[in-house]
Amino acid sequence: KNIVFMGYRSDIEAINNIIDIAVVPSIGFEAVPYTIKEAMRAGKSVITTDAGGCDEAVIHNRNGFVVPQKDPHMLAQAIMKLLEEKELMGQMGCAGQQYFKQKFILSEKVLEHERLYKNG
Repeated sequence: KNIVFMGYRSDIEAINNIIDIAVVPSIGFEAVPYTIKEAMRAGKSVITTDAGGCDEAVIHNRNGFVVPQKDPHMLAQAIMKLLEEKELMGQMGCAGQQYFKQKFILSEKVLEHERLYKNG
């Protein structure tokens, strides 16, 4: 009923402030989508597919749900589960935010220092 397909947006922080769930149904291969990282940073539950690097960031049943690619039934089930279980939605959002801090912020800092040392 209240699903909005956003396309590319430059105001992702504002959007993350108003959404309940980030649904990122990628197909094919791609690295961890920036959309997933941004949603996790904002403490949102993420539902994604087993495409590319998506399932490297989202740990099924811990910080979100990972469903098979091109399976709209499983995608819908995951969305409904979070909408019906608000407490679970909140728990997964918090777990995703912690995972983001541990996995992505630290690695960015390490790369930043590495570049600094290499460039002298």
